[in-house]
Amino acid sequence: MSKTSNNLSHLSRQELETLDRELLAEQVRRTLNNPNAVVVEPDAPEVAHEQALQTILQRKGIEV
Repeated sequence: MSKTSNNLSHLSRQELETLDRELLAEQVRRTLNNPNAVVVEPDAPEVAHEQALQTILQRKGIEV
């Protein structure tokens, strides 16, 4: 297995921005594919946020 360098100083600003977008896209993909994830859009109705919080609390064994 080859060693991977953590030094990104040789990358241009555009390359770093592209890499950042790719990393964010991968994080989103993994989150959305996780069956245990609770995802709520920031502009979702308040009831959606409340339901998400209830789900999380129930999973932790906390009744509200």
